[in-house]
Amino acid sequence: MKSLYIIPVFNPGKLIFKLLDHISNLPDVHHHEILIVDDGSSDGTCDKVIKNYPNVQIIQGTGQLFWTGSIALGMKRALEQNIDYLFWLNHDCLPAPGAANELKKALDLTKAGCAGASCHIAGYPEYGVNPGLLCNRGVGNVAKGKILEVDAVNGNFVAFRSDVVRDVGLPDFERFPHYGDSPYTYKIRKRGFKVLVVGSASADLEYEILRRLSPFWRVALSKKDVS
Repeated sequence: MKSLYIIPVFNPGKLIFKLLDHISNLPDVHHHEILIVDDGSSDGTCDKVIKNYPNVQIIQGTGQLFWTGSIALGMKRALEQNIDYLFWLNHDCLPAPGAANELKKALDLTKAGCAGASCHIAGYPEYGVNPGLLCNRGVGNVAKGKILEVDAVNGNFVAFRSDVVRDVGLPDFERFPHYGDSPYTYKIRKRGFKVLVVGSASADLEYEILRRLSPFWRVALSKKDVS
């Protein structure tokens, strides 16, 4: 059974290399299963990845795809390659060893359409990041060993069955260019497939602690010492 991990990037800096180095140590994710969709980066991402990770696939976007368009382009390529499992994986998300297999296992056991990971702030495992929505409310943390059926999931690290993607189609990047994860996974739910959050599939989010800060503190903490 073939898998493909779709990573959308735009000027990702060192985080993409941290992720690829991290994947080198995972037993269930491999570099030849990685597809990076580079939507017009100007930081030399493609050249550096090709040089250091020759087994990683890269396709170029138009510079106007944003997150959802990049994901849709990657999913289209995956279907052309007859992949069995498609994954969304953000470049600042570090899956735990075995997390990918836990997501695939949940899909196989329940015949679900998609399954999202239970993510946490990197360095702070006690602080979970809301993994999905149920009745238009965040579901909070999902305990390890538990699988929760929800209406939609967050797009940090999500697995899909390819037959479901062929049935439902690709995400609507024209209508939802930046936050197409919840609308698309909700569409899967409305089509009659289960949408899951898998507590035993964990991942760390590098940037999440900054997203939770006010704009004032983001600026303050990002200032460099120029003295």
